[in-house]
Amino acid sequence: MYKITLARKFAIVFQAYLNCIENDNAEWERRWWKTLERLASDLMPSGSGFDNGTEFDIPNSEPNRLVFTTSYHHMDSESGMYTGWTSHEIIVTPDLASDFNLEIKGEERDDNVDNVPNEHAFIGDEMYNALAEEYSIDDPRLVAADGKTTD
Repeated sequence: MYKITLARKFAIVFQAYLNCIENDNAEWERRWWKTLERLASDLMPSGSGFDNGTEFDIPNSEPNRLVFTTSYHHMDSESGMYTGWTSHEIIVTPDLASDFNLEIKGEERDDNVDNVPNEHAFIGDEMYNALAEEYSIDDPRLVAADGKTTD
């Protein structure tokens, strides 16, 4: 069975969305937009510090530069109390050797109260694991907003 990474799925759906804009197909533009939102909300990191989930930043993405946004909720490992939020932008670019590269932007706390020594590395690992996950092309989680699978 043919498999596809989540990163590739985002790229394919985003290109379909852009094609609809170019061809003035408002109905399918809306469907692809909803599909991108659903893929991000259902399959990207959410919970365990990513308490507000991860969003696909449609207006700031390009065909070879996908942008995601997330916030990380820090917790003191000793008291279990939340100590604040940091916001992050995750930029995904294609790479012929390794499928894709990630760049993590945003504030990095230096107090290390939550025992996350390199916050950007941790966030990058979580995002990479989600985007590198392979799915069968007929996996119901990859179905477009119209109920059809897309590859």
